[in-house]
Amino acid sequence: LDLEEQDRSLWSKPLILMACEWLTRAREGDLSSYHVEATIAWVHCTAVDFASTDWDLVSRLYERLMNWGANPWVELSYAIALYYSGDRERAFGILERLLQMPIMYQYCPLNVTMGKLYGLEGDRYRSELYYRRALDLTTLPGEIEVIRRRLGRLRTG
Repeated sequence: LDLEEQDRSLWSKPLILMACEWLTRAREGDLSSYHVEATIAWVHCTAVDFASTDWDLVSRLYERLMNWGANPWVELSYAIALYYSGDRERAFGILERLLQMPIMYQYCPLNVTMGKLYGLEGDRYRSELYYRRALDLTTLPGEIEVIRRRLGRLRTG
């Protein structure tokens, strides 16, 4: 499930509290990229819902993570965080650049992301184009089901 679609009431509160305690303890030493990744997870886990996530903080954390070693997958997450923090133009700029990389052009989650974000922007044509490309890039039944469901919503929405 997409993070936005997850039922947060099913998330294990005791495990989240334990993780927060360990994250607090871990901050006493030298910080690493793992601390930043754990902090990103903490921001998501402590937000009441998807809409109340502190996307500005998440995007700043991904930017910091990229300073330790940028790679296309971190950049993808950074672009998504930028989009939800309101910096849509910059987000699409990064996403379009990632699509120029052969490995990323063929990466199903990037194409699903493009489909979703263009759908949110009201561009049904581009959204469908990217969802169809994503369908061609996966053989995983779960991904196929999610993509088909989203395509169905485009046609009925």
